[in-house]
Amino acid sequence: MKILAIANGIIGHRPGLSGGEVRFLEIAKRWQKNGQEIELLSSESAGQICQDFGLSVKLHIIPGTKSSNRFSYILRTLQAIFYFPQSLRDFKGDFIYSINDSLFDVIPAMRLKARCRSRVKWVALVHWIVPSPPWKRRYSGILNSILFFINERISLWLIKSSADLVLCVSEATAASARAFGIDPKKVHAVKCGVDLAVAQSAARDVKEKKYDAIYLARLHEHKGSADLSQIWMAVAGSRKDALLLVAGGDREDEEAVRAVFDKLGLEKNVEFCGYIFDVKEKFRKLAESRLLLVPSYSENWGITIGEAMACQTPVVAYDAQGLTDIWRDNVSWVPLGDRRAFAVKVLERLNDHGFLKHMSSKGADFIRQLDWQTIAEEELKLITAAPEERRRA
Repeated sequence: MKILAIANGIIGHRPGLSGGEVRFLEIAKRWQKNGQEIELLSSESAGQICQDFGLSVKLHIIPGTKSSNRFSYILRTLQAIFYFPQSLRDFKGDFIYSINDSLFDVIPAMRLKARCRSRVKWVALVHWIVPSPPWKRRYSGILNSILFFINERISLWLIKSSADLVLCVSEATAASARAFGIDPKKVHAVKCGVDLAVAQSAARDVKEKKYDAIYLARLHEHKGSADLSQIWMAVAGSRKDALLLVAGGDREDEEAVRAVFDKLGLEKNVEFCGYIFDVKEKFRKLAESRLLLVPSYSENWGITIGEAMACQTPVVAYDAQGLTDIWRDNVSWVPLGDRRAFAVKVLERLNDHGFLKHMSSKGADFIRQLDWQTIAEEELKLITAAPEERRRA
């Protein structure tokens, strides 16, 4: 079976990856090992990223940009509208798999679906449906929020009109898709997972904790990067030698966040390592940390939460909408936006070794049900099933 994945959000030099992109790469490499043929519509940068994940693809290129800011993604959408790779003119495959609910992935999928007519089925991934009105979204500029909202709403209308199957990451997102008016027969909830074997191997190899905490996410304000320095200043105020590892962000983002930490006099309490592309290295860093910090205002699943659990690293997080339903009492929750409460919770956990051990074991038990191999098999079965079989699933 041949599957064409569309991942036009992978742009820039050594780009950071969204959770949706990580999800696709982890699932696709398992499909490929099971004999499926994977092709990819993306940028030049995606080729190297696929190699990093152990995925070999036939790459169809829409030329990418050197940066990955807001305007780069607007340009990417325009490219998706007006540019079509010659290598796809006579595409013959079984499924189109758009990995993101953004126009730069949805438009090419719809165009290919129309070109191939009934020969090819379109499977559309929906990760999160932005609530209305968009300007109430915290830690995102008004213009950025409105553009994001418009982009997604148009995408959802196109998905509603043309997609054969709509896979929503989490039950909450699936409910929102049905409420939007997408045919309930087409909508199915799917999961995110963890490479349990690699994570557990990395955890076994780590003999001591090097960091008190790790932040593993893009350095964007809606991911909590603005809160992070304030939280850690309060932690370091009580634990003078507290050490935080910040993993994420390109050079420009990292320099901006580093400057804030330096201004607060925390240069000895923080290390920066940029994006971690090697999966084993990422798990090793998680295993070397006593806590994972997730001060995010905008999450749907939170893949890194599961990865930390697999490494037996407890998690402290804001109770952002959608996260609590998935991770339940396996995470130490803090009221959204309460930096002081977050710091207090971190200190409580670092000072209670018995509780850390309890949460490490509890999280490791919970995450066993979310292995990428199982999720990949379930998703492929769902995609290839007849419509009446999907309704019974």
